[in-house]
Amino acid sequence: MLKVFLSWSGEESHAVACVFRDWLPSVLQSAKPYVSSQDIDKGARWATDIAGELEEAAFGVIVITPQNLHADWLNFEAGALSRSIDKSRVSPFLFRVKRTDVQGPLLQFQSTLHQKDEVEKLVASINKTLPEEERLDDERLKRGFSVWWPELERELSSVENRFSISEEPRPTSARSSDVESDRVSGMIEEILELVRNQTKVLSDPETILPPGYITHVLRHRVHRDDERRMKMHPVIEVTLMEIEDKIRHIVRVAGSGEVELLAREAISEIREARKRFERR
Repeated sequence: MLKVFLSWSGEESHAVACVFRDWLPSVLQSAKPYVSSQDIDKGARWATDIAGELEEAAFGVIVITPQNLHADWLNFEAGALSRSIDKSRVSPFLFRVKRTDVQGPLLQFQSTLHQKDEVEKLVASINKTLPEEERLDDERLKRGFSVWWPELERELSSVENRFSISEEPRPTSARSSDVESDRVSGMIEEILELVRNQTKVLSDPETILPPGYITHVLRHRVHRDDERRMKMHPVIEVTLMEIEDKIRHIVRVAGSGEVELLAREAISEIREARKRFERR
């Protein structure tokens, strides 16, 4: 079983974490999500229990909402997760929050937006963390995610509706400026995502040159060289014919003083043919 620690702070974040806790095992049966408010036994020492779960977790999901963007508790758990497990196995889940809104220690992690393709990537990352014998192949994972995604979307939409109703609507006069602000924020967010992706690539060279890539290039080069050699055959044949004519002439004049001179000329022709071959 793979322990997935779901970090939350605030009522909305807690609701989202509980939705994930109930949903994730439907797709990944070997995943065991943990939400502190639900999984601490009665009478257990709260802080000790959480510390133990943080140490045993193999993957961490930090639920970020507008309510808890600056919550100290989330930053504490994020730091604890990054010390316990690899940073690539920790992902803030941004619920009604943009990447440009995230600040502080949470910036070190690759975040996940509340979108189908992004959540699918998150599930795929958790799946890769599973022991090999419990890991789902890509096809089964895609099928399972497609079956269970509508349920997750429905539950998260319910949470979104419940908490967005309590928020005050924006004044009508501010809507045009807000549209422009959203457009600029979107551009900044895209640039930020590109920079983060480049940083991730540079920190992991295998994403640039994955194992087996050099072998593939060399094989392709050998194949191309073979094709080029096939094209050279007519040139070689003509050159050999010319050399044969020289040798026949040597035979005809054998015994004369010209034999040595013609033999040297034949050798010179062979060397020239090799040079032409190598230049091509």
